[in-house]
Amino acid sequence: MPDSTIPITAPESSDPDTRPPPPKPTSFLTTLVDTTHADLLLLTATFVSGLIDASAYNAWTVFAAMQTGNTMFLALGASNQPQSKPYGWLKSLVSITSFLTGSFLTYRITHANFTPSPVSRGSLWFNFFMQGLWVVIAASLVESGFVSGSTSTYAASAAVHKEVDFKELVPLVFLAMQFGAQIATSRILGFGEIPTTVLTSVYTDIATDPKILVGWRENVKRNRRVGGVVCMLTGGIAGGWISRSNAGLAGALWLAAGLKFIISTTWLLLPNKRTPQSGAV
Repeated sequence: MPDSTIPITAPESSDPDTRPPPPKPTSFLTTLVDTTHADLLLLTATFVSGLIDASAYNAWTVFAAMQTGNTMFLALGASNQPQSKPYGWLKSLVSITSFLTGSFLTYRITHANFTPSPVSRGSLWFNFFMQGLWVVIAASLVESGFVSGSTSTYAASAAVHKEVDFKELVPLVFLAMQFGAQIATSRILGFGEIPTTVLTSVYTDIATDPKILVGWRENVKRNRRVGGVVCMLTGGIAGGWISRSNAGLAGALWLAAGLKFIISTTWLLLPNKRTPQSGAV
């Protein structure tokens, strides 16, 4: 007589409604990307910083990316200086505030619970796509004639108070916000040696690098820092020449927007991040 205490296992149900759902495959946009060569994209963004800042300063005497200069302009405004730059402190304040807003929103949104990892393909694509879109808005405002994009004539005399155009603040908001998002992304990616919008710390790190003279394969961070300086410089040179041409500020902004969209699209083309266990995410 069989032992009645032996449990009888029920046959596995073939009803699909009672089976546990299969694990969801990782989607294309939520996968982590291999950032091995992401420094090249950030160096391109550094070129964009020089391109826009040189052009914007020529037209509006304010920086959209380099907030150290804007902070000094803001400080000088407390003593009503320089007289050749009326309300320069206000432009600088708007730029600084917009820059901080862009950085804040980028970090908060990319780290929110409803979004994938900050270094996922979708997050990086959307991040730079929005940056490009904000530059397009600024370029459109200049192209349409809503705001002037010609070289500034503020240095003529103190009487230029009558020439102040507060509409310049509108495209400045979009340009500074996208630069805030840009540097926040470089920090999220972990490339502290390519801040993309400032060079003061980069110059210091280059000068104090104990391995500054080693071969280029042996000091990648040094290479990135030097690359950042070169890209910012060449971007500024390009912005200066474009601002002198018939294309003016609008032309520089359209070029910058195109480069931002190229960076955004490139995130979709990079391979997945590899892991020791599975080989890829």
